[in-house]
Amino acid sequence: FSVQNFHINVLGNIFSPGRGIIFYAPPVILSLYMMYKRFSNLKCEVLVIIFISLYYLFLHSFWIHWHGGNSWGPRLLLPIIPLFYIFIDLKHIKIKRIFILMTIIGFIISMPNLYSYYERYNAELVDKKLKAEWDYAWSFKNSLLTNIWGTSYRQVNDALNTDVVNLVKNAGEPANKTSESEILKIIPIWWWMLPVVGINRLIGIFGALVMVYIGFFILYKTSKE
Repeated sequence: FSVQNFHINVLGNIFSPGRGIIFYAPPVILSLYMMYKRFSNLKCEVLVIIFISLYYLFLHSFWIHWHGGNSWGPRLLLPIIPLFYIFIDLKHIKIKRIFILMTIIGFIISMPNLYSYYERYNAELVDKKLKAEWDYAWSFKNSLLTNIWGTSYRQVNDALNTDVVNLVKNAGEPANKTSESEILKIIPIWWWMLPVVGINRLIGIFGALVMVYIGFFILYKTSKE
């Protein structure tokens, strides 16, 4: 821990393209506005949330690894994000629409993590003998925020041209480059690896779609109660 660069680290956890909470959890912006609007009626609750949030923010900003190392977004601030959403009143149609829009934006930003590893980008930087990804936290050009889609495309392309059966058989063999490691040449979804046990991926895809349908059906029925 160090007081050196503390103020920069605080700003980095909030505004930097590599780790800023406003980029990776956009609804937090709406939450801050709602806290301001509801402060007079919920003064105690708002102050408690502010205190807890500042504690987390300042504590990790004193740490020289304020960025959380090889991670996606503001990993160290993850525990406080749900607290902000307490003040979002979804009964108001306008607020609800803004919340949904911000949630969709956040989902699009993070979506490549559903089918690829963000760690691949750092592996590619290592192969190029460049700095680690977190050292580019303040750079729009080199941060994960703007590079995750390109990185995920390359991983998916490698996965489509990789036989997972042979990959598993040859597991443990050293790779020529860090970004060519076995784990970075697959799509990290359970049904992608089914051919290893002799099951067609289409069966897995069908099963996954059924589970998604059941999940949405339960949510729909619950919302109607």
